[in-house]
Amino acid sequence: MANKIYVTNNLRKIRKDQGMSQKRLALRSGISKQTIVLIEKGDRLPSLKTAYAISSALRTSIYDIFPFRCIWINHKNSQKR
Repeated sequence: MANKIYVTNNLRKIRKDQGMSQKRLALRSGISKQTIVLIEKGDRLPSLKTAYAISSALRTSIYDIFPFRCIWINHKNSQKR
């Protein structure tokens, strides 16, 4: 059995709910606007440092912005012990 961790992204929704532009979030977090765009699109997974900077700027939990779940996958060819 193997596990995979899936990270989803609520950044755009939370940012818009707070009425904040990408540019403003970039200024408040110290993260480039281009990086904010890539994270919102799901093209980049942020480092812990980046996720913390974004969550601090939004005054929201990292887990609310980047919830994750662990999925256990049972491979047909795996050997039983």
